[in-house]
Amino acid sequence: MHELGHQWFGDLVTVKTWDDLWIKEGMATLLAEEGARLYLDESGEGTLNGDSFAAVVDSLIVDPDRDPDDKYTSGPYDRAAWLLTQIRSLIGEDPFWGTLRDVLNDHRFGAVGTDEFLGAFARHLGPDATARARRALRASALPHLDLGRSPSGGVLVTLRDPDGALVAPLDLLWIADDGATRSQVLELDQGVDVAPQQEGELLIFDPLDRHISWFYLVDDASLDPEGHAARFSSFRLPTSPSQVANLLEAGGVHQTAALNVGLPETLAPGAFAAFLGGLDAEDAKGMAVAAACVRAADPALDPALRAAWSSALAPLLAGPPFAHWTEFTPWLEYGACGEVVDALALYADEWSALAAGPSAGDLSDAHLLFLYNFELPLETVVSAWGNVARQSSSLRARSLAMTRIRLDIDRARPEHVPALRAFFGEIVTSTEVFELLYQALDGLSRTKAPTATENAEALAALRQLLRAPSTTPLDGLAVCVARALIQGDAAAWSEFVGGLDGVELSAEAVAMLADPSSC
Repeated sequence: MHELGHQWFGDLVTVKTWDDLWIKEGMATLLAEEGARLYLDESGEGTLNGDSFAAVVDSLIVDPDRDPDDKYTSGPYDRAAWLLTQIRSLIGEDPFWGTLRDVLNDHRFGAVGTDEFLGAFARHLGPDATARARRALRASALPHLDLGRSPSGGVLVTLRDPDGALVAPLDLLWIADDGATRSQVLELDQGVDVAPQQEGELLIFDPLDRHISWFYLVDDASLDPEGHAARFSSFRLPTSPSQVANLLEAGGVHQTAALNVGLPETLAPGAFAAFLGGLDAEDAKGMAVAAACVRAADPALDPALRAAWSSALAPLLAGPPFAHWTEFTPWLEYGACGEVVDALALYADEWSALAAGPSAGDLSDAHLLFLYNFELPLETVVSAWGNVARQSSSLRARSLAMTRIRLDIDRARPEHVPALRAFFGEIVTSTEVFELLYQALDGLSRTKAPTATENAEALAALRQLLRAPSTTPLDGLAVCVARALIQGDAAAWSEFVGGLDGVELSAEAVAMLADPSSC
């Protein structure tokens, strides 16, 4: 979507100088997030995608001191998109998109510069906001929130913006149980008491979502349970059923922010499906499921409540959406779900399809990434994931399968080890892909048998690898793995080394063959 955005900003209208590149890159970055709106906020409201952009100190939007090749920092991309989003929030949707269409029409098949581009918005922004926008182009430091304890028991928040990166205000919205709202604006260099005025009042940070994430603005983003940042964040999590309903009306980005803090304590298993269905962002849905599984898997949880969570989660985990959640939240771990539902039975069709091979169903990488979370009997691991590692058309999927199998080595019983060792040896002899070979070599080392004789097939696979010119970067590692599999058998080592006579090896491998102690 970013590259498609360049059909207009960059191709239909290009930029006059290297220092104007933020116009095309910032717009393409903004348009990419706008194109993903269906997944970021299904309601179509409640977000301007500011939370999607990153910002880094010293990455300026316009940096004349950098050479052209060095100007392509995150500044002309995410930070420029953030600036444009602030402008968008100040002038409104119709003037923003209408101005952009005017720019494209006025400069069609030509070029535009920074002065002309910002000047096009000036009549909507007014002189003060236009001046702030020009200053933000050269801002290096990020805005910063100083946090302290307030007299009310809340958090005293002081906004600092030393370089003038802010064009639009940074504000807060409080929602009471009955839906009534009140606003607070964080004024520069003035402490603001951020605290609920009534029990259960829900905090929405940056309600228009025109600014970068909270985590870029505070030092204590680790959310130390005793820290002021954690206190502030706790105000963003609903504490009553009515506040859960209010959160579901707040838009996808604010739901995601709340779920970053945790799952609402008042959310009962029977209400979870409706809660999940009410979320407007795909990443929020994935986070909710992962958090619910963690809660349900808590060993201290009442058994009856755990059973209720299991009953609520099983039908949700059984349906197709689980792969979709993983596509948007690849960093989340769903392993706790395997303690709540029977993953072997729930995904029996998937395991069978994987074991049968791609012709029986080559699942998407996102689908596989979700299945990766679950521990299975070792026989299923080798049959299902082993086949993915051998045959998948996706290198990412094959590498994922190798990682899953290697993770399970530590829990393998002695009777499983020969099959694992044979699998890793098969990979060594059947591929020249570095990522797969590296994992297979590690697997051979970790599944070695007590004697060189028992490791004979694995040693033969290593000799074959060392004879392949395309695998030279791994020669040294292969020699060291062979040395481990020899298990101190001098005669077997001499035989192994002799079998490599005349083979062109890397200098590292030659040195290690001569002196294996260097391994």
